[in-house]
Amino acid sequence: MLPLKEKDRPLAHKLLAAGCCARCVLRFCCVGTPSSYCQSYEACELLLARDNRCSFDL
Repeated sequence: MLPLKEKDRPLAHKLLAAGCCARCVLRFCCVGTPSSYCQSYEACELLLARDNRCSFDL
């Protein structure tokens, strides 16, 4: 689970749905955990999707 703040979850969902890069969404939401960025793009996207309780086409 990523350390997304509750207030950032709807925004992250909208950014991902619009096609933004998962790592860019993490940066925009000010996630400061370095291990979040060391993962693959697909892993970041899956974690964000789980955190937002929704699914995205990969």
